[in-house]
Amino acid sequence: MLRSLYGVALYSLLLGGASAQSNTALSFSSSSSAHVVVPHTDTLKPAHVTVETWVNIAAWTGYPGIVGNTEFGGYELQLEQVSGEDRLHFWVYRNGSYGDAYITRTDFGTGWHHVAGTFDGRYTKIYLDGVLKMTNDAGIMTSIHYQYQNALIIGAEASSGNTPFGHYFSGSIDNVRIWNHARPADSIQAAMGRTMQGNEGGLVGCWEFSEGSGTITQDLTQYDQDGTLMNGPAWTVVTAPLPVELESFTAAKSGRKVELRWRTESEIDNLGFEVERRELNHRVIGSSDQWNNIAFVPGHGTTNVPQSYSYVDAAASGRVQYRLKQLDRDGSFSYSRSVEVELSAPAAFELAQNFPNPFNPSTSVSFTVPVTGHAALTVYNSIGQHVATLFDGIAESGMTYRQTFAAERLAGGVYLARLTAGSSVRTVKMLLLK
Repeated sequence: MLRSLYGVALYSLLLGGASAQSNTALSFSSSSSAHVVVPHTDTLKPAHVTVETWVNIAAWTGYPGIVGNTEFGGYELQLEQVSGEDRLHFWVYRNGSYGDAYITRTDFGTGWHHVAGTFDGRYTKIYLDGVLKMTNDAGIMTSIHYQYQNALIIGAEASSGNTPFGHYFSGSIDNVRIWNHARPADSIQAAMGRTMQGNEGGLVGCWEFSEGSGTITQDLTQYDQDGTLMNGPAWTVVTAPLPVELESFTAAKSGRKVELRWRTESEIDNLGFEVERRELNHRVIGSSDQWNNIAFVPGHGTTNVPQSYSYVDAAASGRVQYRLKQLDRDGSFSYSRSVEVELSAPAAFELAQNFPNPFNPSTSVSFTVPVTGHAALTVYNSIGQHVATLFDGIAESGMTYRQTFAAERLAGGVYLARLTAGSSVRTVKMLLLK
């Protein structure tokens, strides 16, 4: 049974895998057709569902099933290769066809990760380590259709009855849970590293794999749907330490800036952190609700000494979220939870320093105006020649305008961004490195 520190405090979490404690999981081999059978019950056939588990994938080939009861109906977490791309799919059969959302092998990386699939009657979603990765819209409200009285199969693709279709899984699985509703992201994040008691609302199946021996794994819920180990899934002790133990991650307003602070308790092969920002407002013209990498903060490699980090974002405006992408030296990575801040609407004539600076090949320039009226944002080279007009039109008070200066075809050197509105003028220097 894997126990991480997810959910211990509001932003206290582990990044990238199993905890350093000794816990038991089940190891599966496709060559031996190892799997677990949980006999059919109506309890495990909800109209809407959340399926979640911890998984460490050893092989992606052969369409192996991880957990599910699908066979012309039901739900399934399953690996599949599509157009040469390895994917981890969450399937549900609804409205006469399968709807699915998936994670790519590139996104998944290596080692232990938490995967959750949800279906709320319309949207099929899949989460990796508590972060939403993909949504599929059925277009109408509907329910999961179940064709047969299938068993729930762990470690292989399900079929009708208690016998798997085949497509056996290779790797390790832990903490399999089935809920009779679609759990929101914050609930998934809060509970994915905690041991369940079995009496949580909506939990209809829970196999923590804490036995460590024998051929039966107990369902902790009141429904007593115990699973039987078939063809020798092996009990295994998980003692791998975490690459990074993130103790806290906070965001706080500091005037018109946002100060991010985080602290690690220990690190193993930590290359560093990419700071990502997402803007959730319409006061920023030129903003995007997608996650964008805005900075990289180097890590401390391997250390048992607590480390503190910080980053100041001077380009934020309105309602924004931040998260950390922790990178290991072997190329694997994992995300933190997000934190959110809302900055008050600007009411000043302001031209912010471009970001990034220095830059190559492009940079962003933001400005605000105190009253609605005509404004122009232009760029000149060091000898006063006009090279670009980034904005020329009516700018509204209370809005932040973010413009991109693309300099792929320009020579390296100093450039001046000049904002004019009425009689007011502001200028910032920008350095293009080539």
